[in-house]
Amino acid sequence: MSINSIEELVRTLKNIEHEEIRNESETYLEIVFNTGVMDKIKPVLEDYYGPAFKQAGVKAEPEVNEISKAYGGVQKEQALYYKNSQGISQLAMLWPWQDGKRITIKIIQDHQ
Repeated sequence: MSINSIEELVRTLKNIEHEEIRNESETYLEIVFNTGVMDKIKPVLEDYYGPAFKQAGVKAEPEVNEISKAYGGVQKEQALYYKNSQGISQLAMLWPWQDGKRITIKIIQDHQ
């Protein structure tokens, strides 16, 4: 697999079984998955972004807080994937639900 654009990333994620798409625009996707499909999602995210910029279960460093604060920040149990290319910040924020069964993934493209 080789995902080369944010559009391709979004298409690939939408083709994985999901519960709902909460919000979608040219620069934003918010999609809810069952945690049982994370084994399909993680390789897709890593293919596009590389390794997680902030792993779930690890306290966010100041740089992570700075990158994510405009989008609600990243808590300890959440993960963040990030890359910046030609002045465009691209993030994937993974927010697990308290029920342990679902996770919301936010894909954000921000022209700075």
